[in-house]
Parts: sequence; structure tokens; C-alpha cells
Amino acid sequence: MAMSGVNLTQTNRPPFGSGEAREPMSDKKTTENLIGKGKAGPGRPKGVPNKSTAVAKEALQTVFDNLGGVEALERWVKSDPDNEKAFYVQVWPKLLPLQVNGAGADGEHIHAIKWID
Repeated sequence: MAMSGVNLTQTNRPPFGSGEAREPMSDKKTTENLIGKGKAGPGRPKGVPNKSTAVAKEALQTVFDNLGGVEALERWVKSDPDNEKAFYVQVWPKLLPLQVNGAGADGEHIHAIKWID
């Protein structure tokens, strides 16, 4: 698509990799926050969910409840072997924790090996 009156092939800058020095894009040097005055705010406290995420989870919970909740999900899973496979392959793994801590002092897993004669 051609743009009339705009030539993108010619610039006053040397080509990249030519070894010639390039001018900085801006001569302005500022330490001021461009979005607002001063320092940025502290942000969201740790553990507080994003508002959009909370709203989405609440909406999904409402839909789940309106469709029959756990009982309806169980009926759906049992109604067809493909549904059961979909549940265990796609749904169930997303409900499991991403990291499982063990019983050790620092959350490590403890394994005992016992010899049987």
C-alpha cells in the first residue's frame, strides 16, 4: 500500500551497521516521570488481586452456578468419554496448584527409601 507524499527509504541518518556515528533521537535529558510529576505510586499491595481478574472470576462463578454448578459438571463429565477426557486433560490440571510444597522445613519434599530383605 503506497502512501502519497511519504518517502520511507530516504533519511538523514546513516544506515545501521555502517560504522558512522548516529545522532541521539533526542537532545532532551530528563529524570522527571513523563506520566506524572515526581515518583510513581507504590502500586498494588502484594496479594491483592487485579480488579479485572476478580471481576472475571466472579462472572465465571455466576455462570457456573447458573448452569447447575458441581452437579451439572459431574453429569457432563459422565455423559460421554470424550467429556471425561476433556475434563482430566484440560480442566483439572488448571485447578491444581502450580507448585507443591513438601513437608520439609523449607518446603522440600522428603523421600524415604526402605530396604526390604
